[in-house]
Amino acid sequence: MKFIKNLSTKKIFFYLLIYSIFSLSFALFLEYALNYKPCQLCLYQRIPYLLILVFSFIGFFFPKNVYWLYTIMILFISSTIISGYHSGIEFGLLNESPSCTSNSIESLDKTKILESLSNSMPSCKEMKFKLFGLSLATINFLISFVVSFLIYFKINYEKNR
Repeated sequence: MKFIKNLSTKKIFFYLLIYSIFSLSFALFLEYALNYKPCQLCLYQRIPYLLILVFSFIGFFFPKNVYWLYTIMILFISSTIISGYHSGIEFGLLNESPSCTSNSIESLDKTKILESLSNSMPSCKEMKFKLFGLSLATINFLISFVVSFLIYFKINYEKNR
């Protein structure tokens, strides 16, 4: 963990800022440029990254305040939980939540049925896009888990310094 000890807090905030911008941009690129429609949990996984972007930006200008790192660590832990749950659904280890299932069609009107089908979200079980043989939820789980611990080690190092 020597590289974490030697890395300045300001650089950590900068790297987290760049990483969150990249992650959100990649998700939006997949959705809008490549037409991969995200499921509900995919959308939920973007929330911690949006907040990490904001707090990393603030932390970059106020790097002496270690509480920004605590906040970002909590956000990465929440990202780990959400993506871990999503991965568990994809691997069939967990059941889909009600937010993952499509809304039922309550009308017999043809236009309402077609509108409902076009607005329905994909199931959280489906892995439409894979990178290195892993779903994006699994990649997010692994990265969020590792980054959470790296931030934890940096906080402890700064506290005991």
